Amino acid sequence: MPYTKEEEERRRAEIEPPVERTVEDAVLSYHPVRTFETREVPESHLLKILSLAQRSPSEWGVQPWRWLILRRRDQREKIFGCTTGSPAILSAPVVIVACANTNEWIEAKSTFQGRVEAGRMTQDEFEEAVKELDRLCGTSPQGAREFALRNTMMALTALMLVAQGEGLATGPMGGFDEGRIQRTFGLPEEWAVAAVCALGFPDEEFDRTLRKPLGDIVHWDTHGGPRVSAN
Repeated sequence: MPYTKEEEERRRAEIEPPVERTVEDAVLSYHPVRTFETREVPESHLLKILSLAQRSPSEWGVQPWRWLILRRRDQREKIFGCTTGSPAILSAPVVIVACANTNEWIEAKSTFQGRVEAGRMTQDEFEEAVKELDRLCGTSPQGAREFALRNTMMALTALMLVAQGEGLATGPMGGFDEGRIQRTFGLPEEWAVAAVCALGFPDEEFDRTLRKPLGDIVHWDTHGGPRVSAN
């Protein structure tokens, strides 16, 4: 049998052992990917990534994110038509549409009540949480949208790093038509679209990407404040 790319992928899938990676490894090796191998992402890998991403930080534990997982080619072609046309979407075996439920803060109140009944939250904590959510989300639809989107983006970041640690790669993108995605996939009106993210095994290798020096982005104590020893 000729030693084709497909044969190489088959052999690697059979013999490549799992790699233990630290968080530092995942962060330092991260690079957005535009082309992916043709092999599928095993469902066990996908479920592990989604389960670990579920542990992402969330304000008041509301967890407003929702994942639309697109694995069929026809579905990925549909999402391709809703974006600016990144080749990663058609190359990747999985595309994740990261959605944010803008009404989750309302439903969270019953969850809080359950925590009170289970002894995991005091009545004072319950009242404080409800008051804060009303302040953040209840005064305007825009406030509820921003709350849901920023929490969803935290979860998506966690998902991307978990995927990197599992030997996969991601290609997040923000160039999309939100209304068209909602109509194409029949999403509930209250689901905002935070990002579209391709997922799969990378078909390319990268050197570590350059980043701005900390001195350009870190301000100590005040705007423009220099770093000085705490001692």
